[in-house]
Amino acid sequence: MGAHFAMDSIQSAMRQVPSSVKTAMKLITSASPAILKAMLPRVFDSIGRLATESANQANSTLQRFNLLQELLVEIIQLSEHTQGANEVAIYNMEAKKNQSILDQECLQNNLNSIQNQYNTSKAALENVRKKYVEAVQLVTDSS
Repeated sequence: MGAHFAMDSIQSAMRQVPSSVKTAMKLITSASPAILKAMLPRVFDSIGRLATESANQANSTLQRFNLLQELLVEIIQLSEHTQGANEVAIYNMEAKKNQSILDQECLQNNLNSIQNQYNTSKAALENVRKKYVEAVQLVTDSS
């Protein structure tokens, strides 16, 4: 039974109580002892039944609300745990990304250094080749 339905049912039952109390008062003030003995327990039983049923509905609704509250607490705790785990994972991924960037920069620096060494070696080789050609030319010219 939903909370609103239970509340409506309880309110309906409580609206019946004043008329039952009025009936009991009329019986007490004007009924004969035989009628009083026969009817008054029924009126009180009716009031007691309404109160008991209303209390049972209220307790049942309260238990469902308490269960819902416990479930919400579990959901919140799970969400907080998941959020914490996700934040750690994000932090680790960012650290790996930053390390990859540093590694890439280091590799690029190494490549640049190797390229510079290659260019220097190539220039030196070209210079030696020119000197060789000149030396060969001198030898052939002197002969």
